[in-house]
Amino acid sequence: MKIAITSTGKNLDASFDQRFGRAMFFIVYNMEDNTFEAFENPNVNATGGAGIQAAQFVVNKGVKAVISGDFGPKASQALSSSGIEMIRMNVNTVREAINAYRNGDYEKQATGGAGGFGGFDSESFYPPPYMPYGAPFSMMPYPKEAEIHMLRYMRDQLRWQLKMVEQRLNFLEGNNV
Repeated sequence: MKIAITSTGKNLDASFDQRFGRAMFFIVYNMEDNTFEAFENPNVNATGGAGIQAAQFVVNKGVKAVISGDFGPKASQALSSSGIEMIRMNVNTVREAINAYRNGDYEKQATGGAGGFGGFDSESFYPPPYMPYGAPFSMMPYPKEAEIHMLRYMRDQLRWQLKMVEQRLNFLEGNNV
């Protein structure tokens, strides 16, 4: 079985790219014989539709699952309609993503929906791309489950951003941790 992993580089020790549609590279890994190919994302600089085009690109590579940090709603819908399993992870390298996948240590994204907002489909609920800071959450007109998903997503994104800031600071300060 082939899987695709978003990457910033061309090998298994490259950093994991949290973005799907604008990932720098896709590593297509064959789980059966442990071989891989690296492909530059031809849509990384697309003016629009990068997620849909990236989805078509990986579908054409014959993958059965895609691992990324997040999927936009249109990419999610395109992958879902092609029968591709979407897996969200927050790891450092492509190799870590492969190992987590092998060990079943991952979160499947619900199909047909709004990306990192828990996969709600557009017919039942479509959350805004952000929630205004300072606005009382109790005044937001969303169901409790939707608010929980949005808050968890925001929390995960903030954790990832903080982790990236800490790694960069450690690198710049010479604390190669």
